[in-house]
Amino acid sequence: MNQVNSSTKLGIIDTLEVSHLLHLAKEVEAIGYNALWCTEHHSPDQCSNPGIAAAAVAAATNSLRVGIGGALAYMYSRERLASNFQLLATLFPERIEFGFVSATPPKTIAKSLHTRIEKPFTDLVRELKSAFRVRVMQTHLEQELRIWVCGTSIRSLEAALQNGTHFAFHDFLSTLNSYEKLAITNNFHIRKTNGSLLAIVLYGTCGQNYNDARDRWNRFYTPGLNPPPSFLGCSARCAEQIMQSCETYRPDVVLIQCMEKDIHTKVDMYKKIYSALKECGFSKDK
Repeated sequence: MNQVNSSTKLGIIDTLEVSHLLHLAKEVEAIGYNALWCTEHHSPDQCSNPGIAAAAVAAATNSLRVGIGGALAYMYSRERLASNFQLLATLFPERIEFGFVSATPPKTIAKSLHTRIEKPFTDLVRELKSAFRVRVMQTHLEQELRIWVCGTSIRSLEAALQNGTHFAFHDFLSTLNSYEKLAITNNFHIRKTNGSLLAIVLYGTCGQNYNDARDRWNRFYTPGLNPPPSFLGCSARCAEQIMQSCETYRPDVVLIQCMEKDIHTKVDMYKKIYSALKECGFSKDK
């Protein structure tokens, strides 16, 4: 097996029940993961405010990098998002990753929040980045500005490249085929500005064996109607598949999510995958 970039960081992204988020954050930090990213989803059990969630996670942990992956950019004013970033970055220096997505919530919620898609996503990201920089300069915040465009398509890729931001590519949610996905990440590597980072997001499930993992996965996604998982099987097999994705996409950050509602079972999955990744050659210092 080829070696993965020695600087690649390993983190968690979580889209499931927000009531478990702080427990999960403390556990994955203790295991050795580098980061935990919060997401924005407008359903009863999920996180609808990743800024608040990120603040809570950062306060509950010591060194874990905390990501927002990502805020629904069309829903909020540039000033509000910039203000949120500045506050988080001030309270938790060098620990905050701020990401945007172009998606919008369900129509009923979007209407109540006066969501208006007025301009191309690339232009919106440019305005957001400018607002962030102004806010940082006004408050004399002396640290790296970690802004990410999060997405699944060429549209998101172009928004990141044209604005010189980092890019988080969601492998599982992308409807592209494997060749098109690889073309997107290769394009980013070729055209990125110095210092721009690539993250990949992988969904899967770990079980006692393949059948156990498949049954757990099918509780969330209907076979044939959704994309296949990025990793699936026993911990050793999951680690091999995650390593293969890292070799294919050459990311600076890899974020994984085990689809499991029971928090204790989920934490055990992350422990086993972390241990298996170390045995595969993924550095223990990620």
